[in-house]
Amino acid sequence: MNGTTQELPERLLKTELSQYGRRRATDGAYADNLDLDVLVVGAGFSGIYLLYELRKQGYNVKIFDAGLSFGGTWSVHSLSHLLPIMRHS
Repeated sequence: MNGTTQELPERLLKTELSQYGRRRATDGAYADNLDLDVLVVGAGFSGIYLLYELRKQGYNVKIFDAGLSFGGTWSVHSLSHLLPIMRHS
């Protein structure tokens, strides 16, 4: 308006997966040097089943999920919106 230009903040393109997440802790299960046989990523139905089966076989296994609870997509989504369609078929 008065002839001066305002600089816009620099926008960074995220190119690494680590730029999207934040670390909850750096000790315990979140330590950098975990002594594991298997790390399961995803605590949905398949991830939990894999954890169960591998522990039964004696492996040292941990499971990580982006969410704060177990269940994967089933913990945040519901199929209840399909019930009216299913009843009429």
